[in-house]
Amino acid sequence: MKHSLVLVIAICLLTLGCQHKIQPDLSSKVTGKEFIEAVDLRGNFKTTTETMRPGIHSRAGDRISLPVIKSDIEFLYSLGFEEVRVEEEPRRIGKIIVFHVREKAPPQTLAP
Repeated sequence: MKHSLVLVIAICLLTLGCQHKIQPDLSSKVTGKEFIEAVDLRGNFKTTTETMRPGIHSRAGDRISLPVIKSDIEFLYSLGFEEVRVEEEPRRIGKIIVFHVREKAPPQTLAP
């Protein structure tokens, strides 16, 4: 339930933040800000970036795509992350897509 709520909130924030930049009209002129300049993964400490990268389909040079970002979020949750947030950081040519992840805390054990 908590994961679903976080996913819905993340998608809503992405939609609000990106809707004016991604034009559904294919005849519209594409600007540099609609492109991904880089993808960054932050917050992981147990799960290696090499484990995460192959499942992330957002790539530098691609247009920003909400369905692809949603798929990336779902993939990161499938790796067992407790929280996944996405932000855009503006750059000269395009945007950096930043996936902020929080790993689940190890279960607390009681000392005998």
